[in-house]
Amino acid sequence: MLLTLPIMTYESFLDLIDSSVPVVVCFQATWNVPSRTINSSLDKLKVQMNDRIVLLRLDIDSPENYKITQAYNIYSVPTTIIFKGGTPVWRVGGAVSAEYLQRIIERLPNDAFATTRNRRR
Repeated sequence: MLLTLPIMTYESFLDLIDSSVPVVVCFQATWNVPSRTINSSLDKLKVQMNDRIVLLRLDIDSPENYKITQAYNIYSVPTTIIFKGGTPVWRVGGAVSAEYLQRIIERLPNDAFATTRNRRR
C-alpha cells in the first residue's frame, strides 16, 4: 500500500502506523528538493517490497499534521521513520536510497511486528 497523505488527524495516523507489517513514513515538504529526490527511492522501494510494507508520505506543512510532526520531533525534511506495531524503531534524516531502506527493513526482527492497539494516545 502506498499512501500520500497531505492531511490527516493524529488519531488516524496512529491507526495507520499500528500495523502488522513495517510502516515506512517519510515526512516531507513540497518545497524541499531532498524531499522531492527521495520520492523516486520511495516509489522504487514500494515496487521492490510490494505488500511487505506500508509506505506513507506526510506533508509537514499541512496545519492538520502539526501534532504528528511535533509528536515525532520532525525538524528537518525529509525524515524517514520505520514503525513496528505503532512504535518507531528506526529513523534517518535526508534522502536515502531504496536499497538502503530495504536492507534496514529486512534486518528488523519479524516477530516484533505485533500491533499495539492499547497504547497511550
